[in-house]
Amino acid sequence: MFNLKRTALLLVLLLPCALHAAQWREVPSTIPNIIVYIDPSSISVTDYVVKGWVRFDYRVPQEYQGKQLIGESSERMVNCRERTFWVMDGYGQPKGGGDPIRVYSTAEYWTTPAPDSRDEAAYTALCEESKSLIGNIVDKAGEALDKIAK
Repeated sequence: MFNLKRTALLLVLLLPCALHAAQWREVPSTIPNIIVYIDPSSISVTDYVVKGWVRFDYRVPQEYQGKQLIGESSERMVNCRERTFWVMDGYGQPKGGGDPIRVYSTAEYWTTPAPDSRDEAAYTALCEESKSLIGNIVDKAGEALDKIAK
């Protein structure tokens, strides 16, 4: 049966995806059984804060709320100066296909990435990509501000 409200909702939710198809690029990572990607076209930089999408592909499916996920994509903000990150939104890809599963809320919560974790890999990838986008301007400005503060 045709459901107009459901169809309209799906169109509203999928339209941004259609307008912005991710262009995932694998980034170096030492995290076992996880391949890390970023979408360089999604990255924006404001001062020391970098916002962008990160994807993890699992070599071994991970369980989330009773479902097996083969990967996750999340929009994150990282503060490259304070060494903190915030997962703004995220979706898991179920094993065998199907609709993505929401795995993160939009609650504001900044935290420090644990060493050798996928969060640290995402943090590093986004900060490194921001350097390639704007060169070393942010680093040099930070050094100048540090000198002024001393």
